[in-house]
Amino acid sequence: IGSCNHPLVCSLCSLKLRILEKDSHCIYCKTPQERVFFSSNKYRKYESFQTYGDIAGPDLIYDDDGEAFFDKAGNGIQHHEKMLALRELRCGIPDCEGNNSPFASKPKLDEHLLKNHKLHLCKLCWEFRRLFPMEQIRYTSTQLQVHIEKGDKKEGMRGHPMCKFCKKRYYNDDLLYKHLNKDHETCHICRRQ
Repeated sequence: IGSCNHPLVCSLCSLKLRILEKDSHCIYCKTPQERVFFSSNKYRKYESFQTYGDIAGPDLIYDDDGEAFFDKAGNGIQHHEKMLALRELRCGIPDCEGNNSPFASKPKLDEHLLKNHKLHLCKLCWEFRRLFPMEQIRYTSTQLQVHIEKGDKKEGMRGHPMCKFCKKRYYNDDLLYKHLNKDHETCHICRRQ
């Protein structure tokens, strides 16, 4: 819930916009939202929450990264913990010691996944796909190759296109097109190469 009082905005999507996209506008009316509140009470209004700047009242938890408050009522504490966990650099493989504490960096996570599980994260998806670390898919070498070349139909993705000139892969067609226009000659009339 933001100052415009639009209800029913998913907390996960709102946090992704605020943290990953650096976009703090309401998804409905595009009003800038300095802070938002997440509550299981869909009828609660923005004005009913008591805050003093970044200081929350006793019934709220402040999330620094999302510049958001979670209402402790209902399952708010557990929900906030779940949203924090999605952002951590953890292994993600059930029953693995790599889930006990977050890794200090992505290279450390990559090293653990490869050494202990023979798994990889897609570098292009990591950089461009707007997902938190624990939402990123872990792939075997074969799965990663298929993902890069052909994509994931269930994810609605057709693979990462490759520049036929320099053989480098790009996240999507738009980024490939930008690369082609910037780094390779194009016909100024029809845009063909």
